[in-house]
Amino acid sequence: MEWNFKIALDDKLLTLLRQQQIYWRQWGLIKWVKCGDAPTKFFQADAIVRYKKKLITSLSNSASQEFTKHHSKEALLWEAHKDRLGASNFSNMQLNLHELLPQPFDLSSLKQHITKEEIIAVILFETTSS
Repeated sequence: MEWNFKIALDDKLLTLLRQQQIYWRQWGLIKWVKCGDAPTKFFQADAIVRYKKKLITSLSNSASQEFTKHHSKEALLWEAHKDRLGASNFSNMQLNLHELLPQPFDLSSLKQHITKEEIIAVILFETTSS
């Protein structure tokens, strides 16, 4: 009797956990639809922090000259890249690309607009399949 009770409790727990997972997934979807990429303070602060982490304010060359303008930093990086990798002279191509690459697909059907019914069907399918 205790064994059957344990199995019933396990089944009930799994059912509740699935329902909780579905609830939070739907809640996140609703929040994303409502807020999305809204310019809230949180998203703005996060974007500024990511930008500042990736920003290179200045670069120096081997002669200790400092470059701060974008075009001069770009030229310095390009020259350093060329020096490290070297330059190669391109001769003619030995491969026939028309034989190797497949023919392009017909993508004209992608120009059609997506209907609200299709979006709702996809959302319902994702929530029921999870």
